[in-house]
Amino acid sequence: MKPILTTLIVSVSTLLFLISGCLGSSAANGDTWLIIVGTDTVTVSRIGEAWNGLDQEQREYFTGNTDPVGQYILTYTRKLILQTELETEGYLSDPGIVSGSDSWLGFMTVKRAHDYFLSVAETAVTVSDLQFYRDHIGKSVWYTLNPGTDSSISRGPDHLPELSFGLASHLDTLSIGQAGSSESGIIARLDSVEVTDAVLISEALADTAACNRMATNRIANGRNNRWMNGIRNSMVEEYSISVDTAALSRLVDFYSGNGELIEEIVVESDLGNWSAAMVRDEINFLQSRIYVQPTSLTWQFYFIENLIFGSFLAESLQQAAPLLVDSLRVEAESYLFDLASEKYYDDMVSSEVTVTGSDIEEQFNNLEGPFIIEEMRSVQAVIIPPDHMEDYRAAIRNGSIDDYAATLNGLLYLAVDSARPQITRLLRMSDIPGGFGREVFLIDRSDTTSWTGPFQLTESTGHALFRLIDVVPEREALLEEVRIPLELMVRTRLEEEATVALMQRLEFKYEPRVNDEVLENLPVDPGLWESL
Repeated sequence: MKPILTTLIVSVSTLLFLISGCLGSSAANGDTWLIIVGTDTVTVSRIGEAWNGLDQEQREYFTGNTDPVGQYILTYTRKLILQTELETEGYLSDPGIVSGSDSWLGFMTVKRAHDYFLSVAETAVTVSDLQFYRDHIGKSVWYTLNPGTDSSISRGPDHLPELSFGLASHLDTLSIGQAGSSESGIIARLDSVEVTDAVLISEALADTAACNRMATNRIANGRNNRWMNGIRNSMVEEYSISVDTAALSRLVDFYSGNGELIEEIVVESDLGNWSAAMVRDEINFLQSRIYVQPTSLTWQFYFIENLIFGSFLAESLQQAAPLLVDSLRVEAESYLFDLASEKYYDDMVSSEVTVTGSDIEEQFNNLEGPFIIEEMRSVQAVIIPPDHMEDYRAAIRNGSIDDYAATLNGLLYLAVDSARPQITRLLRMSDIPGGFGREVFLIDRSDTTSWTGPFQLTESTGHALFRLIDVVPEREALLEEVRIPLELMVRTRLEEEATVALMQRLEFKYEPRVNDEVLENLPVDPGLWESL
């Protein structure tokens, strides 16, 4: 969330907003106006509905305040001011921002569709399904479909009870090497079988509830995946999908830096058409969430397939759960508002703030307390291999620990010089491996002869020994050492000041009014306002 929204929520006393008395009777019902901003009039019930739509954490922010209702009304008013400004200045209709919101809606619709249809599949799992799973748990099979034909396909290992019931029950009737046809027309040959250890199976079956939960999830996932894969395999013919390979290649060239983006149709289908710009926008949205390879033609085909399948899932979810889709659209409006707010903040605040060298120096000279550079230590660090502890003990007994340590490996990744791998660079306490920084930093600063340890790192790595080499005591930081955090401090302060000034201008521009006489007579719980 950008600072303009943070200030909108948490700054209570720094801004004044205009409050008018009630224009009429103080008797209130749900249709009574409570806030007016510009041409937007908000009723009591609408504000109560918004309160009931807050999540628990958001509601607790207000209820933890000394004046929950006043804080809520102030926040709601300022958000309404900002929304009015975003509409007036065209941010909520900006093509790039709208595209980002649309991409978010598509992404979340597909995600919710997966979850929804999986839950539907889970509710369809029957008692007999669970019994079949329990009877065959731990049995893996290798098999061939349509053996001896051009369409022969070998598969496995697959967990038998997670296959489709028709195939699983058919394979269960076959002996290894035997082929046959089921009543439903499945032709298969059982090639091999492997059964999990009986003790492990017994342990899995012992907890009936846990076993049934696992079985339900596995069976439902299998059915859901088979349904989705079936749709994917039939999409091209079912939905008349046509991909312009040349256009897709030009899109790859664009991402490879070998051409401009050409506004042309890349995909046509009964589920919708996608232009090069639309595909680009989807990739731009996803690249912050998943790994993308837009310079690969193979990946672009894969991505196009997912776009089309996502459209199918969105239509399917609309038909199966329209209320769920409606709630997603409401969330998308909120996401659009957030995107627009961020862009507005960048344009009106962030880009207008400049931090100078003198600003940083002034901040440094007026700190409440100095920046402290914590103590750092350089050590000789060696690793005793797991099977060499007896050699270490012998060296201790013989008084030859220094000679023995010289034969051991150091921590090269901590070394300053690869020619001296045992000698580390200067380390903070948190840099000491194995979490043994406290032990190393308790070594007396004058003791550069004693070894500390051994400390076990891991069973496979062995034990570490440390000997102090050098100490750089804790000290106050110089300006140049903390210039970056100082610049951030100054920028944060200047942006907060600019945000406050901006909100003051917006309040003057839109002249918000709050019906305080009605507000004083409303129930103290805003959740009750919706039903007044």
